[in-house]
Amino acid sequence: MRAPDIGCVSFVGGRDTGAVVATVVADLGERHILVQEGLNT
Repeated sequence: MRAPDIGCVSFVGGRDTGAVVATVVADLGERHILVQEGLNT
């Protein structure tokens, strides 16, 4: 996910997977939107 050629990431997983994705993209210094659909809180 750190390659500059990647413009979009889609994944299937739970909160743990979402946390990993969020951590990786947070370090890139660009704006990102993370949507986790279907999670009940």
